[in-house]
Amino acid sequence: MIRIPQVFAKGLRGRNVVLSASIAAGFGFTLFGYDQGVMSNVITNNDFLNLFPQMNNSSVSGIVVAIYEIGCLMGALTQIWLGDKLGRKNAMMLGMIIMTIGTVIMTSSYNLGQFIVGRIITGVGNGINTATVPTYQGECAPPHIRGALVLVSGALISGGIMISYWVGLGMSFVDSSASWRFPIAFQLFFAFAVVIMLFCIPESPAWLVKHDNLVEARQVLSSLYDCPEDDPSVDATINTTQQSLAEISAFQFKDLFTGGPTQNFRRAAISFLAQAFQQLTGCNLITYYATTLFEDSIGLSPFLSKLLAACNGTEYFIAAMAAVFLVDRLGRRTTMLWGAAGLGVTMVILTITVHFANQGNKPASYVACVMLFVFNSIFAFGWLGQTWLYPAEVTPLGVRAQAASLSTVANWLFNFLVVMITPPSFDSINEYTYTIFAVLNLCLIFPVVYFYFPETTRRSLEEMDLIFAEAHNENLSYIKHAATRPRISGEDLDIELRAAFAVGKAGVEAKAAHMETARPGVLRRLTTEARVTQVKKARVPIVKLDRKESNETAVESEKEKEETKEERELEGVRKLEETEKTEDDNMP
Repeated sequence: MIRIPQVFAKGLRGRNVVLSASIAAGFGFTLFGYDQGVMSNVITNNDFLNLFPQMNNSSVSGIVVAIYEIGCLMGALTQIWLGDKLGRKNAMMLGMIIMTIGTVIMTSSYNLGQFIVGRIITGVGNGINTATVPTYQGECAPPHIRGALVLVSGALISGGIMISYWVGLGMSFVDSSASWRFPIAFQLFFAFAVVIMLFCIPESPAWLVKHDNLVEARQVLSSLYDCPEDDPSVDATINTTQQSLAEISAFQFKDLFTGGPTQNFRRAAISFLAQAFQQLTGCNLITYYATTLFEDSIGLSPFLSKLLAACNGTEYFIAAMAAVFLVDRLGRRTTMLWGAAGLGVTMVILTITVHFANQGNKPASYVACVMLFVFNSIFAFGWLGQTWLYPAEVTPLGVRAQAASLSTVANWLFNFLVVMITPPSFDSINEYTYTIFAVLNLCLIFPVVYFYFPETTRRSLEEMDLIFAEAHNENLSYIKHAATRPRISGEDLDIELRAAFAVGKAGVEAKAAHMETARPGVLRRLTTEARVTQVKKARVPIVKLDRKESNETAVESEKEKEETKEERELEGVRKLEETEKTEDDNMP
């Protein structure tokens, strides 16, 4: 298979390599955001509505806008089977080519059918990209900055939305079809930027290791870590990645539904729900229909509605960038929890204020406008970037591409649902549409995240494999274990991964056998009960324990010595009695 080569920037190392990969991902996310926001102004454009009068019907408008998500869904689904075969860079290139074709069809449309076809094709390309880009960046970024880098890229989604709003506002002064054709065509700028960057970045090292291209993987890791190719950190990363792959058989679709130490189904389900919940917060209720909400729901003038939508997009972008500096400190789980609570409360306030605004209450309409800004700020901190990073962090390497594709499927499936029902919902129940999302945030999203979503902040991808395996083997709470387990890396992590998967296959004795050749310090993670079992059955030497654990083990050892001594004495007495009995029997 022909792969896209790295033609330019081959001499970059360390931070510069990570930066170039992040720039490529950033353009991809900006394109995604732009494509989401551009229809907000297009569907209220007079030239567009004159050319396509069917769009004045709320149901038709909802379907035409939402059909894009079906294309995205189709594109994401293809990556379940093609993602690992194509490679990360090839998949992104394919996505950009398809998006370019779709954009050209939409821009040149003179009937609604052609426009719909163009939106579907564009969606297919974007679905491929959104299933690939987060995985690629998650596999290239070092663990300690992965969160920040992906969150920056996620924030650029809001940057794309902001750009689309301002472009739409500016083109609203143009009295021709260019007022809506140019905003749609402008997304090609971001697609071309991604294509150029693909020739400046390396392939994912994890993908290379998975496909046994160890020479290139070593080169990529060397450039990422800015160290020699034979550096121990490179060896440790390759060994750890190989260990994760060795414990997970070649992917079959049914593997996504397996449990055991890998916990594939649990982890794939969590990543799926993370993306689904992002949409069920109601974010695209505002993103796709911001101008419509200001104009129809709150009752502002067309120009003021477009201006406020652009300002809202700008504030959204600023809040998203500010979140980059806080999310890694607060953690993914914490921000998602507080985000769901805040978004739910905001939707309650919107229901009340829009209700009174529709009755002519001006102060209520002002508060409603403010709440739309507040909603975007909370969403930017709580749910915007995290749900693109979280699936790549929580899923195992062997099924990561497929799980990421499924999670993206969830994003587009629920995106389609929300975007399609919004226009007819406002026509039918008006402000009570906000109530639906208030209930979803407070009664569904918050409790599920609280009980099922473990923390992944500052954990390596392989550490998450270990956390899920240990929690499964020792019947621990996944949430608590992820929060309290000491961090581990390098050879220690490699050894513990082997041991954890051994427990899943053959019990504590198998783990003891694996640990027998390990460095003694690794044994700190074992429970006292497991250590005693090792002493009795596998005879693994126990060293480097903490003081309390050493005392416990010493007591157990003394008891074992006393038991052995008593057994020997009893054995000696039994033999003596047997000898005396034999002599008595032989006497005449």
